[in-house]
Amino acid sequence: MQDRTELLTTVAVALGSAGTVAEVARSLVTTLAPAFCDGCEIVLSGGDGRLWRVTEGPGPTSERERVE
Repeated sequence: MQDRTELLTTVAVALGSAGTVAEVARSLVTTLAPAFCDGCEIVLSGGDGRLWRVTEGPGPTSERERVE
């Protein structure tokens, strides 16, 4: 139970300090990926219909373009 509480606290701090969608995504990947998976990426659909990788965590990722 303490591990869950510590993880939720870390996530809350990360989300509280983020501003843009990309910053929130980066905070979530940085906080959660090491605890739950070997690799992670967050991909959003752009206005042109293309998919853009906003952030990635440890491990392999796709060949999608990255945006900042």
